[in-house]
Amino acid sequence: MSTTAQPGVAWPSQQARALADALADALEDLGLIAAVLPDHQIHPCIQISPRPAHGRTRAIDGDQVYVAPADTADGPETGEWWFWSSGMEPIARAAQVTVAADKIVDGLIAASAARRSRT
Repeated sequence: MSTTAQPGVAWPSQQARALADALADALEDLGLIAAVLPDHQIHPCIQISPRPAHGRTRAIDGDQVYVAPADTADGPETGEWWFWSSGMEPIARAAQVTVAADKIVDGLIAASAARRSRT
């Protein structure tokens, strides 16, 4: 994930904010609480929290997801916008909002179950 602004590019761009808002809406539709954090460093950040009264997502742990362009030769295509996990792993292309939302929910459920099984 890129951590520096490119010359002539304002961060976060309107495009990046729109992508973050779209993902937050998709995550809300799947039963999570999702909010785009204002003024979060360079790239938009979506804070994800469980909705206690909602079926399969009520037991997840919260997390953060970012939208940023790729900048590595061994990962997604350089300059292409992606959603990134808090561990800086690519989730899905930013144009694939529904795919990203599904992967995030499934990943959070699996991670939460794994943590609970170790306790």
